[in-house]
Amino acid sequence: MAFRQVIVTPVFKKGSRSQPENYRPIAQGVVPCLLRESIIADRIMEHLTSENLLDKNQHGFTKGKSTGSQLLEVAYDWSMAKNNHYPIHCVYFDFSRAFDSVDHQLLLFKMEALGIGPRIIAWCQAYLRDRSFCVKVGCHLSNTRPCTSGVPQGSRLGPLMFTVFIQDLQFLFTGSRIKHKIYADDLKLYC
Repeated sequence: MAFRQVIVTPVFKKGSRSQPENYRPIAQGVVPCLLRESIIADRIMEHLTSENLLDKNQHGFTKGKSTGSQLLEVAYDWSMAKNNHYPIHCVYFDFSRAFDSVDHQLLLFKMEALGIGPRIIAWCQAYLRDRSFCVKVGCHLSNTRPCTSGVPQGSRLGPLMFTVFIQDLQFLFTGSRIKHKIYADDLKLYC
């Protein structure tokens, strides 16, 4: 049961420190759970990589990719367009509270659709079910609350689960002139 209870520490991002929305919730789990998460994350990533299921345009949480690799690909595409005298149209999306709004059942369905094994899915289902959290500010803890959606930030498995959750985004642009680049929950569309 301990792996389903986390302490969330708010980490300041930007803006006014007096506004709660300017803090990122980081989950602190127990060490045995973090080790198990790491093993499960490795297995999921091995499957996605070996089956070539990862969106090649996702640059977050992916080995060998970064904001820099995304920037290089976009700069190349845009310089080619400019050299050919084509206009560039671009739209940026930043999904608000994206990690917090992941639907657990839909995530598990998508994992199954990607061919992730039933034992790993069962473990992930147990990992997500009946989760609870409390918030720690200084040395004070809030009351424990249920967590009915989302994946834990600050964990090894949470970002990978989010990546799996948005994996099918790539199919919206298949066969179109619109290109997409993703870094975690930031989406860039351009043509």
